[in-house]
Amino acid sequence: MSLEECVGLRYKLDKAADDNFDEIMGALGVNYVLRKLGNLVTPVMELLRDGDEWTVKVTTVVLNTVTKFRLGQEFDNVTPDGRRVKTTVTREGNKLFIVERGDKVFKSVLEFSPEELVTVGELDNIVCRRSYKVIK
Repeated sequence: MSLEECVGLRYKLDKAADDNFDEIMGALGVNYVLRKLGNLVTPVMELLRDGDEWTVKVTTVVLNTVTKFRLGQEFDNVTPDGRRVKTTVTREGNKLFIVERGDKVFKSVLEFSPEELVTVGELDNIVCRRSYKVIK
């Protein structure tokens, strides 16, 4: 299975498969109100590609984000909670590896399949796992 097969698919968060999201947001320094709001929304994520440029779109009823990048090239990024970070995205098969460097280093992996997207984020010995299902 290749990552290209997942381009254009839309994935919706499966709330039942959400683990340690609030804890990792707190460790990143996200304020209480934004953390609680983040726990209420059910994001939809989409991966797009135009030549060498990749895009990850995240849509919620509160906030929409669009992150564009080229694999292996560091770029300035503002996270949905407002943190300014240097971000690098690399790829291995159907996985995107993301490293955000700001006050802290946050690492995440997005593993795509035609049925599901699994994200795993790590910070300070906290691991957050979230599962998204394809919207048919």
